[in-house]
Amino acid sequence: MNNFDNSIPEDIADEVLKLASYLHAQQNQEGCLLGKLPTPDQDVEIPPELIEEALEKVKEKRFQEKIRKEQAEIKQKKAKQKQTRSLLIQIGAGATVAITIGITCWGINTANFLATKHEKVETAWVDLENKFQQRADLIPYIVKVTETYAPEYEDVIIQLNEARDAYLEAEGKDEKLEAITQVNEAIDKFGINVFDYEVVAINNSYYNSYRRNYGSYRRNYETRKIEAFDKLYTDVVRSNNTFTSALSKYNETAESYNEEITSFPNIIISIMTGLEYAMPIVTY
Repeated sequence: MNNFDNSIPEDIADEVLKLASYLHAQQNQEGCLLGKLPTPDQDVEIPPELIEEALEKVKEKRFQEKIRKEQAEIKQKKAKQKQTRSLLIQIGAGATVAITIGITCWGINTANFLATKHEKVETAWVDLENKFQQRADLIPYIVKVTETYAPEYEDVIIQLNEARDAYLEAEGKDEKLEAITQVNEAIDKFGINVFDYEVVAINNSYYNSYRRNYGSYRRNYETRKIEAFDKLYTDVVRSNNTFTSALSKYNETAESYNEEITSFPNIIISIMTGLEYAMPIVTY
């Protein structure tokens, strides 16, 4: 060896010397033919340029190995990143599907729930509308009794007929609500102006005694009048009670429905499905 060995890094010294010896043997035909390659512990004079050449080749070899190793590591990292990304995508897709299914199920259930609430409001309105009709249908009998036994109340009769005509001509909820208010006002006016003066005899002791003692006889005009107003009073009271009950039920149902469609997150579904606010009914 020569002093050039001192500049060779220890980790590649053996490899450099082996390569340098091989290169030296190639130049030395005799050594190549004899197959005598020097070993690291032999003191062989190897030209410095061969050692330098061997050192450069070993360094280049080590550099290339390092590059390949780094490339393999990078490739492996990319493969792991790809697997991780694929796994995250699958998890995200699964979570998205699960969330979508959950939201869809909630939306369908909520829509069905709100639709049921809306149907109850519609049913309550139909029932209330029937009570409107029954109340309007009571007017002809009121008019008949009034014309027969109290024709002097012509203004009451006119108002009753006009109110019933207005209801029969009404179309749609708003017009019917306005018309039923006129019907109620007309019936109330009849009660104030007619009942207060004509039905006093219903509780008259003479009438009660007459009905007990002379029930089998033909009743006179006053008796028939009292009986007609008595029956009419019963019909009006019954109509008032059923009307008030139906009105209360509608407003309670509408209030419950309105609370549901305006609460969050139900309001999202109510907007999407076009469910509208049910106005409470205030009528005279």
